[in-house]
Amino acid sequence: MSGPRTGLPAPGGSSGWLDYYQITGSHRELLLGLAEDATQKGWWEEFADSLSEDYQQFIGLEHEAASMSIWHVDVRYRPAARPRTTPRHIISSYSRVEPIAPGMIGRLVRVRMHRQQALNRDGPAAVGGPRRIGP
Repeated sequence: MSGPRTGLPAPGGSSGWLDYYQITGSHRELLLGLAEDATQKGWWEEFADSLSEDYQQFIGLEHEAASMSIWHVDVRYRPAARPRTTPRHIISSYSRVEPIAPGMIGRLVRVRMHRQQALNRDGPAAVGGPRRIGP
C-alpha cells in the first residue's frame, strides 16, 4: 500500500523511503550508494545457468567481502600438472561428493578462475600454516 491515501512512497524508489524516514547527510548517501550497488550485475551472473542460486549468492558475498576465513578439501594431484589443469582436477574430484556432468566441469573451472582473480585483487592474504584436525 502506497500512494496519496497512505502517505507512503511508491515501491522501487529508495530516495522516497529515505525522505519518508527523514534520512539525510552521510547516512543517506551511504544507503543510496548501497542501493545503486545492488543493481549492478556481478561477473558470476554470466554462469547463472551452471550455478545454483545458493552458490551465486555465496560468490556475490565473497566478492564484496573485506575479509574471510577459508575452508578447503585436501585433494591430491600430480605435482607435474599444469596450473590450468589443477582446478579441473579439483573440480572433477568433487563428483565424489556431488555428481557433476562432464560438460559442466569446464564452466565451473572458469568460475573458479574468476573467483581466484577476485580473491587475489589485493594480493595474496597472509594465512597461517596448514593445520591438521585429529591425531
